[in-house]
Amino acid sequence: MSGLFNNLIWFVGVVEDSNDLTNAGRVRVRAFGIHASDKEALPTAHLPWATVLDGTFGAAQVIPKEADWVFGFFVDGREAQHPMIMGRIPGMSLSFGAGAGMPGEDPYLPPETAHEFGKPPLHPYMCGEDAEFGSVIMQQAFQQSDVKQANDDTFDEPPVMTPVRNTNNTMLKSKNGDNFLLLCDPVNNEAGDFILLSHSSGSVFQIDPNGTIFIKSFGDTYDSTDGVKFTNVEGAHHTNITEDWTMRVETGSGKIWINGDMDIECENFNVKARNQINMNAAIKTNISGGGVGILSTSDDINMQSYGNIKNLCNPIGFGGYYVSA
Repeated sequence: MSGLFNNLIWFVGVVEDSNDLTNAGRVRVRAFGIHASDKEALPTAHLPWATVLDGTFGAAQVIPKEADWVFGFFVDGREAQHPMIMGRIPGMSLSFGAGAGMPGEDPYLPPETAHEFGKPPLHPYMCGEDAEFGSVIMQQAFQQSDVKQANDDTFDEPPVMTPVRNTNNTMLKSKNGDNFLLLCDPVNNEAGDFILLSHSSGSVFQIDPNGTIFIKSFGDTYDSTDGVKFTNVEGAHHTNITEDWTMRVETGSGKIWINGDMDIECENFNVKARNQINMNAAIKTNISGGGVGILSTSDDINMQSYGNIKNLCNPIGFGGYYVSA
């Protein structure tokens, strides 16, 4: 490299290949005015690999994707064999890629630019445009409302924050923009700040301006803890389940303590104890049913009262009282 850093040549180019098999994060760039625009004269495979400078020191590794316009310099000057990329040049693609237009057109842009045609360089949650694309539509369409609770009350899911123009936002996104983490700052104190983590499937984690946390999964959700898990709810706790509900305790015991009434409503209520069932009411125990049966399979049936023991058979129903020993 003659002259070391004294004879740098600066360039603007377009990324054509990011599949660096050395796992060094390098890309192949066709530099405008330096490399031939004709891919038959200079195929992509013959372009030199460019090193991507990383100002985060490896904390946030991002490799430019195909069709990105980049800015950098050749360390070796006019030999132009050792390019380095300093950054990406944002812009709106208004030209189709090579092979997408008429023969003889400028082939600088690779075919990967076709899906970028007319797309704003900023994410919809920063520029406020193209909100009809991505997971936003799914999140809005499948917002649940009038979800019924056990006490017949209903509740609605909080809405997911939608894109508005806010260049104060801080965005960490995937290359295609479908997965992103958004930190929103208020604009002129008109809109509150919020945090949004969104997945291309529509699954979302959100903290709204009021501090309300909303988590929604469009797939399955697993919550696994190797240690002890504590849950504290100062207000009410409502759970709505459309299919089955099970709970299994492998070791130890279980306890439910309620400072109030407990109502259970179901089709059939089955209780099975591998040892004893003890029921104790401080005032009275009432049992009512269309029919009541008591069966002891291996021991006595004992009845004891500190008052009277009363038996009544309704003569209207032609009932009788039968005792057999």
